[in-house]
Amino acid sequence: MKNFEIMVAISTTIQENDRDTAVMALSDSINIDGNAYLYDVDIYDVKGQGDFIGKVTLTSTDSDIESFSINNLISFEHHEIINAKIEQIAPAYS
Repeated sequence: MKNFEIMVAISTTIQENDRDTAVMALSDSINIDGNAYLYDVDIYDVKGQGDFIGKVTLTSTDSDIESFSINNLISFEHHEIINAKIEQIAPAYS
């Protein structure tokens, strides 16, 4: 199993400094169509009122980033998330 980090820019209705609610919204909203599983979610950066950069770590059986990107369709749906855009996908190194 390998871990992959996904950086996600999200616009929300959440108050600027409410990191816990943002983490919960991101965790609860992820939809994965493929062979990846949620490992961890964190807020990487607060960009402004309701705008965050989230770091989502997924565990997958895919051996490289190209296979991971092809084999896993990832989306985010939650009533507090207005927009979510994947900015970057990279292997996670321990």
